[in-house]
Amino acid sequence: MGKERVKKGPVEKQGLQYELTCMCCPVGCKLRGTLSPEAESKIIAHTCPVGWSYAAQEQRIRTRMVTALVPVTRGTVPLRVRSSKPVLKENIYQVLTELSKVTATVPIFEGQSIVKDICGFEVDIVAAEEYY
Repeated sequence: MGKERVKKGPVEKQGLQYELTCMCCPVGCKLRGTLSPEAESKIIAHTCPVGWSYAAQEQRIRTRMVTALVPVTRGTVPLRVRSSKPVLKENIYQVLTELSKVTATVPIFEGQSIVKDICGFEVDIVAAEEYY
């Protein structure tokens, strides 16, 4: 077959190119995309649908689950805690600073709320394990 003639459209303005690593599974696929204020942002390279949804989420708003250790009264081993839902990436330091002032009291059950509505972000800090 010969060369096909393609009608060229207007040149799109280049957006901000980015690369990130998917954290949804242990594979850790590399994702590439373009952020553009004028046009729709594009996800250029992804391996699976989970990676595509992760990249789309990262384009809109960056959030992370927060995990930490909290001291326990009458205990020598700290309690593992986590956030009940993801926290905005820029608010993680504020959450951890507030969490450093907390001490849990025994008995503690897995999933029990240790701090409700931390820093007013509508996120609870819950126990990730039982502690007696």
